[in-house]
Amino acid sequence: MGALFLALFAIAILIWLHGGEALTTIPASGHFNTLQALGGISLALMGGAFSWTMFASDYSRYIRRDSSLTQIALWPSLGGFVGGALILALAITLYVHGGIQVGPSGITIAARGLGNTLLYLGFCLFAVMGLLASNFLNSYSSAFSLAVVVGKDLDRKKFTIIDAFLATLVGIYMLFIAPSFWDSFQTFLDLLIIVAAPWTGIMIVYVLMDVVPEALHGTVRQQKYGANVLILGFGILVTILFSNNPLWEGPGAQWLHGNDISPLLGAATGVLLSMLYRFVSRLDERNAREIRGVCAVKSKAPNIAE
Repeated sequence: MGALFLALFAIAILIWLHGGEALTTIPASGHFNTLQALGGISLALMGGAFSWTMFASDYSRYIRRDSSLTQIALWPSLGGFVGGALILALAITLYVHGGIQVGPSGITIAARGLGNTLLYLGFCLFAVMGLLASNFLNSYSSAFSLAVVVGKDLDRKKFTIIDAFLATLVGIYMLFIAPSFWDSFQTFLDLLIIVAAPWTGIMIVYVLMDVVPEALHGTVRQQKYGANVLILGFGILVTILFSNNPLWEGPGAQWLHGNDISPLLGAATGVLLSMLYRFVSRLDERNAREIRGVCAVKSKAPNIAE
């Protein structure tokens, strides 16, 4: 119900600002290149799109065991797409209409861009409640995805409380102590995405190549979690090298003229290395089975010398 309310509120804001018409205003920048576009996509992914890959694992805990695999995959994905599309459309609308101003001091949300004070206060409530809900769900789902990566059965309640407590401390620092809320918030997101991007890549491959085949065919594969930890570490290293944040500018970001595409590269690294590891391990398993088969045939063959 909370997600439905937030979605309806976002739709109301879009209708109010658009007036039922498509965006025709010329954007502030009339020129962009491919690297800037990839950087914009990366920024959008930082804003929460990666989180939806984790939520489905929690939704699956509250459905019937005989539920259709298609429905399990479809509805969380559709919900994530619709929610992400609404938030992205809202952000573009506010930027084009002057509701959001980006400058050297950071991002400023102007009340005049939203038409009236009530709608502006409603948007602030929508943004704050959405962030709280998203962070709480992330805290709850982190225990599941961490268990997948390191192979440990974790206490979700304990980890949720710990994550929520730490997030509260970080929020208090950014709101009341840090000299610049935007700088501290951007730094927090940049540091978070360094781990979240490759982590998400590992989770995507795990679901597609382990969970889905197990649900369809009943095949269970033994996970080697040490390899997952190594893949995560290498993905974090790649993300660090291409990250451009208030703390450092990696050599990869310098090579790309300051454009930060580290979230895309981190996720891609997690996906590619996970798939490569599974491909190699399955070849080894196939060769081992063939060797065992040859040995079994030889052991059953009659001894001609006798």
